[in-house]
Amino acid sequence: MQNRDWLLEIDELLYSDLAGEIYTDEIVRQIQKKTNDRDDQARIAISLVQHIPYDEDAPNCPSTVAEVMANQKGDCDEKSALLAKLLQKLGYGTSYFCFMPERHMNVGVKCPDQYAFLGTGYAIVESTTPNIITDWDFNRFPSKPIMIPLSEGDSMGSVGEEYMDAFMWNAALEDISAGNNGSIGVALCIKEKYIGI
Repeated sequence: MQNRDWLLEIDELLYSDLAGEIYTDEIVRQIQKKTNDRDDQARIAISLVQHIPYDEDAPNCPSTVAEVMANQKGDCDEKSALLAKLLQKLGYGTSYFCFMPERHMNVGVKCPDQYAFLGTGYAIVESTTPNIITDWDFNRFPSKPIMIPLSEGDSMGSVGEEYMDAFMWNAALEDISAGNNGSIGVALCIKEKYIGI
């Protein structure tokens, strides 16, 4: 029954209110003023949503895109709805990844096949906290997600940069866990690039 309730929450998000359109249109205009590089526009949108505080006390009835922006907080499905909307408006193919047992949701952005999450054609994007595009913690979220395609659109062709950074980040963390402190510098450089110190 819990999964059915959560699916109803997701369904409500798919039909977000018109006020959200006003917010997202303005955000997209502001992002497009910053750079003409489309993939960098996507990176700005992703970073913007990732830096909205996570709402630990989110109600079962999800907030709309407009409420997430106005209140500057949201949970995984609310922030994912906002991010997907922004990426769609920037012209990208998008999807949701729903991890049902963990009750977690992420966004997928269309990408070249070699960077796609589990062969889906979409790079996974964590919306709740600052994180590298394509990086995923399989230990924390071991289930296979349900993918819900949302929109056709362009591919984020330059996501290979994030893919390599995520690979280096995880290799550095493994080295540090094994006692090789020589990788601390690599980890700090990547952390500063994506998260800030």
